[in-house]
Amino acid sequence: MEVKEKDILSAIENYESIISLINVGGSGGTSDNRRNAFLRSLRTRARSGPGDIMTNGLSTQLLFLLSKSGKSESNVYVKLVEALKVGSIEEKIIGDSLGYAAYLYLVLKRCVELGFIGETDLGKPISAIKKLVDKEHIVTPIIIGYLNEIKKLASATIDEKGNYILKS
Repeated sequence: MEVKEKDILSAIENYESIISLINVGGSGGTSDNRRNAFLRSLRTRARSGPGDIMTNGLSTQLLFLLSKSGKSESNVYVKLVEALKVGSIEEKIIGDSLGYAAYLYLVLKRCVELGFIGETDLGKPISAIKKLVDKEHIVTPIIIGYLNEIKKLASATIDEKGNYILKS
C-alpha cells in the first residue's frame, strides 16, 4: 500500500472515530448549539491546520491547539482521549474547545501510527509535543498529506454553519 493510500485510510478512520462520539443526528436546544460549535471549530482547524503547521511549525501549532482546549484541570483534550477509550463523551465538553482538542488528537494519533511517539503519549500531550520538537523537520512533511485528507473530509462533511452534511 502506498503512502497516499495509508494517509487516506488513516484519515478516514481517525476522523470517523471523532465524529462517531458526537451524535450528529440529535435535535433540539443546547445540544445542537454545542454540536454545531464543535463541528464548526473542527472544520476551521482542519481547513487551516496544514498551512498553520507549515507557517508556524508543528510544535508551536500543537501547543496552540492544546492551549485552546482548556485549562489543565478541565482540559477537553484529556477528556476526549478518555471518551475515545470508552466510546462516549460528556455533553458538557462538546463545543468550540473540542474542535481544537479533536484536531490535536488527529495530529498526535497519526504521529503514533507512524511511530514518532508512543501510544501512551496520546494521553500526555505535553510529553508528546516534547518528543516531536527534535523530529519536527522529519514529521511535518510526512504528516501534511494526512492532514490534507482530514481537511478534505471536514470540508466534505461539515458546512460553514457547523452542520454535519454527509453521513458515511
